[in-house]
Amino acid sequence: MHQDKYFKGQTGDAPFHRCQVSDFERVPCGDTGIDGADCEAINCCFDQAQCFYAKEVTVQCLRDGQFVVVVASETTVPRLSLDSVSLLEGGDVAPCRPVGTTPAFVIFQFPVSACGTTMREEGGYVVYENELSSSYEVASGPLGSITRDSVHDFRPLGHLCPISPVRPNRMQPAE
Repeated sequence: MHQDKYFKGQTGDAPFHRCQVSDFERVPCGDTGIDGADCEAINCCFDQAQCFYAKEVTVQCLRDGQFVVVVASETTVPRLSLDSVSLLEGGDVAPCRPVGTTPAFVIFQFPVSACGTTMREEGGYVVYENELSSSYEVASGPLGSITRDSVHDFRPLGHLCPISPVRPNRMQPAE
């Protein structure tokens, strides 16, 4: 899987550790009882007891033809306003709206054929692409404009969907 380096929430001041997620902010990843190697194979973090999503954008494929996209607020500096993150196409309607949110993550799960996903063949592989967007607030004052949220250009989420013996958790729709 290709993870775009632009999604790393790092600054020049401190090193970024994708797996340093507070216990209370963690979103479980993978089946119950998953081991460290299988957890890392689906691009998640493992701490000897739990498999959980990292502080980045994670894209996974489910065997039933669905994507799981998990976006961390710390994907950018300053943090993203997660309630402004959406898929570019169909973001207001099921199945394209988030299926879950926490203070630190927003979670999408949708069919690979929905929400504006495109498909192309490259080097004998099928590559699926979709795009996320994030809005930001601009306040104008006498000395100029101030943005309060992070501006982030989400590049297309390109992903190969390999068949793997490990499967990410299937998310339950938010109520």
